[in-house]
Amino acid sequence: MHILFAFLLLIACSSQAATDNPQRAEALRAQEAGDYARAASLFLPLAEKGDAIAQYNMGLLYTQGRVILQDYRIALQWYLAAAEQGHPEAQNKLGELYASGKGVAQDFKKAMNWFLLSAKQGNATAQLHIGDMYAEGQGVPQDYREVFKWYQSAAKQGDAVAHARLAECYEKGLGTAQNSKIAIDWLNTAITNAPDMNQRNAYTARRDEIAQGIDSRKLAAEQKLAREEADRVKAAEAVRAEAERIATEKAAIAQAAEQARQKAAADAALEVQIAAYKQAAAEEKAARLLAQQEEKAAKLKAQQEAKAERDAARANQKINHANSIKAREDQRRAEINAEVARHRAEDIARHKKTNDSMATRKTAKKDEDPDHPLLNEEKTVIKPATAKKPIRHAVTSEPQNDTNPESEPVPQAVVQKAESKLHDIPVKNIKKADVKNKPRYPARIELTDEELGVREPQNGDEPAKTPVKKIEWSKKPATP
Repeated sequence: MHILFAFLLLIACSSQAATDNPQRAEALRAQEAGDYARAASLFLPLAEKGDAIAQYNMGLLYTQGRVILQDYRIALQWYLAAAEQGHPEAQNKLGELYASGKGVAQDFKKAMNWFLLSAKQGNATAQLHIGDMYAEGQGVPQDYREVFKWYQSAAKQGDAVAHARLAECYEKGLGTAQNSKIAIDWLNTAITNAPDMNQRNAYTARRDEIAQGIDSRKLAAEQKLAREEADRVKAAEAVRAEAERIATEKAAIAQAAEQARQKAAADAALEVQIAAYKQAAAEEKAARLLAQQEEKAAKLKAQQEAKAERDAARANQKINHANSIKAREDQRRAEINAEVARHRAEDIARHKKTNDSMATRKTAKKDEDPDHPLLNEEKTVIKPATAKKPIRHAVTSEPQNDTNPESEPVPQAVVQKAESKLHDIPVKNIKKADVKNKPRYPARIELTDEELGVREPQNGDEPAKTPVKKIEWSKKPATP
């Protein structure tokens, strides 16, 4: 397609230049007639002389391979010679060879440079090639805005291919906003400007496809709108349900808060009642304890007073009892002393009488019979009683004057000796002495409470009186 377009452009240029050079005009006519051999024979001398149009056409003949062998390297040389002279079609063809790598190493940057030189001179094909290289990112960064710009420049010059490419940009939204209707309009323009039926059919099929896509998209859009509406209704229903749920939750929360507040108030009131009850119970308990303490204190005081009275009465009873015992002891001691003195006097008198009698008898026996047994009779030794345990009440005899006028006075030494024996040697349970034939002597007498008949008074009674124990005697006075 590009070659045909270039060929038509070449014919147009050749018709303009034919008036300048008759040989060139004849060569162009031969080329149009399809006599490529004659055209080549006529273009070659002109090309060798530096004619840019002849050089371009020689490159075109070598590129097509007609009459002469196809050789892209020789074509590159003739294109380069014409491009250096500013021929726009030659610059475009040179860029195509660099872009495709035919006859030379592929170099997108050099291709872009030659395309730009040709496009600046208004070559629509070069502008179309620049848009393709920006779309593919060849030699330049990919940029769909530049693609759209160069396609639009080529389309303004009536290039059908540019129209179709611009329609694709609108259809796919490349470098511009997506708009299928505008894409269909550009395809209709391309169909109108298409140079052959094949391109026209291709553009028509693409247009119908886009139209069908529009219908599909419309249906999809309608379905999408329906789905969106259903989703909106569903979302609205969900929002309503969520709002109802939130309202229900808020009502439940408010109700729970109110219940909690009422419970807290009830608990607070109950706490106050419990505190008041506890305080009243504590006060009552304190009052009860105080009353009990006061009662105990009063009872203890009464007990102490009663005890003090009892102790005082008991002390008085003990004092009276002790006084009574002392009085009885004194009385008994006096009686014992009197009896002891009487018995002592009797013993002394009896002993003296016996001694006198014995002395008389011994004297008489001595005179009659010196070996009489009475003269040799051993003296009876009276052993003192065994000392006993100390007693609680010791009664010491006191000497009393014998009122009997017949008895002889008792020697003071004998009385003192008897008294010392009574004080120093306690004797208990002494058997009664036989005082009929032998002398007897009073021993110290132990008088206990039981013996004295003394017992503790009970219930304020007077102490009971018992008979006084009798005196027991020893056979011989105790020696100190």
